[in-house]
Amino acid sequence: MSFKPVFVLGLLLFAFSENAFGQTSLPWLKTEPPKGPETEEVQELQLPLARVRIAGSGEVWVGQAVPINMEVIVPTWFTGAPRFPELEVPNAVTLSPEAAVNFVVQSGGKTFSAQGRRYLIFPQAKGKYTVPSAKVEVTFALPDGKPSPPKLLASPPAQFEAHMPPGAEGARYFLTTDSLQIRESLDRKPEGLKIGDSVTRTITMTGQSTAGISLPPLKFEAPEGVRLYPGIPKVTETAERGKIEATRVETATYILERKGNYTIPEIEILWWAPQIKKMNKALVPAVEFKVEKNSDYNPEVFASSEEVEKQPPDEPKRTLLDHLRPLLSWAPAVLGIIVILIAARRILSRKGISIGSWLAERRKRRAEAEITYFKRFRKASLSNDARASLRALMSWLDRTNTRPVAPTLDQFAIESGMPELLQGKEVLNGSLFARPAKAEPLKLQEKWSGRPFYRLVAQARSAKIHKAKRLESSGEQLLSLNPRGVTNGK
Repeated sequence: MSFKPVFVLGLLLFAFSENAFGQTSLPWLKTEPPKGPETEEVQELQLPLARVRIAGSGEVWVGQAVPINMEVIVPTWFTGAPRFPELEVPNAVTLSPEAAVNFVVQSGGKTFSAQGRRYLIFPQAKGKYTVPSAKVEVTFALPDGKPSPPKLLASPPAQFEAHMPPGAEGARYFLTTDSLQIRESLDRKPEGLKIGDSVTRTITMTGQSTAGISLPPLKFEAPEGVRLYPGIPKVTETAERGKIEATRVETATYILERKGNYTIPEIEILWWAPQIKKMNKALVPAVEFKVEKNSDYNPEVFASSEEVEKQPPDEPKRTLLDHLRPLLSWAPAVLGIIVILIAARRILSRKGISIGSWLAERRKRRAEAEITYFKRFRKASLSNDARASLRALMSWLDRTNTRPVAPTLDQFAIESGMPELLQGKEVLNGSLFARPAKAEPLKLQEKWSGRPFYRLVAQARSAKIHKAKRLESSGEQLLSLNPRGVTNGK
């Protein structure tokens, strides 16, 4: 064998040997070892404990999802599913789209069972935020193997600060999202339109890593000669593998009332991309169409009375006995009811029960019922009385409030997931407190229509009642809480 082949073979063996490059194998041949349990310093004497960790790093922007991990660690293993609380942060929307997950923690050669739940906090304004201390109920195995009594673990508070994105100052609405997709569709082609026809416009917004309440409500407009009927928006949220996607669908129906050429204005949406720190503008293009005259269209149809109906012949006059005769068949039943009521009153009086006081108490309960307050708001809104509607709305919010602080319509809009309530509030306040121009005084009270505002509040009320019932009836199922074989070596 010559020198060159031996030399080349030796180099190849050395390159693929364990000592080459000071590591066990070449970098491009090295494989990642499987990830094991988390290793960190945990004092066993402090267990069980609850902790809170803010995931991610860098600046936090208004509307951006801030992941908060709440974790509980026990010295042995879980004997029941930990009961994680629902977090509430002022001026923020809190979601917990996924179930709790299990993991283990290793410290000092020992392994401990742990479980965590992720929350997403969406700050709605710039400033400092504090995630309050929360209590988690846990049960775990004692040294003798028996389950411990339920124990409440208090998590420490966590803080972060939200910043306003550059270019969002003064904007009516903007959105913080990793990506935004907007789709527009019409229920018919804008061709061959005539007076009396209608066109429905549907706009679908889909944002990644954002909450449904953060998707801005759209402001539809229509030129003179076209009547606009906005629909009720639909908001949905989906979560998969730690990512959340929100979708908002809005519709508007345009009724064509006059002949001519029309343009439905475009809609502009500002959205901030936190990953690249850039303010973007999404445009929904304008819609142009031509409306022709319609000879078959009659907006009003008046009844005519060309033929006069013949008057029926005069009926013979009826006597008093003729009027009373149909009532005589009910006389036995009425007398029986009167006898039963008299007997029931005597029996209740002997037992010290007053029918009058019972009826008065029942009327009082009905007067203080939540539905009674809401009906007053409904009556005021449908009568287009802006002042009475605002007064009845605040009385209803006070009646349903369970917090120590006074309720606000802004907070109710955030809790119910109906940000368009804020737009309705602005219209209501404008009709009450806006100052008309001197040259052209306005009758503000006549301009405000309470029906759209009542529908929004009624929808938000139904959503809140449904959420409360769901929270009462739902219970967390017992999960597979402990990894196999992890019992602290026992």
